[in-house]
Amino acid sequence: MSRTYACLVDPTGNPDCGTGTWAAVCRKITIIPVVNYGTLTIGDQTLCNPGDPSNITFSTPPSGGNNTFNYQWYYRDDVTNPCPTGSSISGWIMITGATTNSYDPPSGLTMSRTYACLVDPTGNPDCGTGTWAAGCGKITIIPAVNYWHTYNWRSDIM
Repeated sequence: MSRTYACLVDPTGNPDCGTGTWAAVCRKITIIPVVNYGTLTIGDQTLCNPGDPSNITFSTPPSGGNNTFNYQWYYRDDVTNPCPTGSSISGWIMITGATTNSYDPPSGLTMSRTYACLVDPTGNPDCGTGTWAAGCGKITIIPAVNYWHTYNWRSDIM
C-alpha cells in the first residue's frame, strides 16, 4: 500500500496575506508487506541404504518485503531434532552452492539427515534477517542388510 502526501501552505491572519499554495514537493510513503519466510513441502522420507531422496521444495513460497530473497540450504546428520525456527544456525552444516528455492539431496545417502532452508529477504529497504522457513525434510535411511551369517559346523554328525 502506498500513499502520497502533499502540503498546502495557506497564510492566515488579519489581514489574510495570500492564498493557499501547494508546497513544491510531496512525499510518497510505501508500506512494504510483512515478510513470510515460506513453508517447505514436508515430505519426510524413509529410504533403503543407499538412498536417493526426492527434491525438497516450498509448498508456500516466501513473500512480502521487496519480494526478493536469498536462500541457503543446511543439513544435520540426524532426524530426531525438531525442524529449526528463528535464525540460529548452530548445529547445522551449510551446503555449499545450495542457494536456490529448492534442493535435491544427493543420491547415495547412507545416513539419516534433516534438510532445512534459511531465507533472507533482500532489497532496499532490507525488511528482515535470515530466518528458517517453516518445516524441514527428514530423510531416514534404513541400514543396509548384512548378509553375512555365522554357521556352526558340527563334525560329529554323519
